[in-house]
Amino acid sequence: MNAQQLKDFLVMLEKYGHTLSDIDVNYRYDYDSDVMPLRHINEDLFDETNNKLTSICLMYREDDIEEENENNN
Repeated sequence: MNAQQLKDFLVMLEKYGHTLSDIDVNYRYDYDSDVMPLRHINEDLFDETNNKLTSICLMYREDDIEEENENNN
């Protein structure tokens, strides 16, 4: 999936009358796995020039981001 596909899906939900702020975002590995609520979105990877964002990451634990930022400073 790319970011445009995600955006298109969210726009479609709004078009059908859903309010995005009322919809939780969860993750399941498969239909039999437990639901993992996603709580944060962050930039992930950049290209070799470090100028073009190539991926984003949805995360469960926000403190992982804080720890990563502390490690990079």
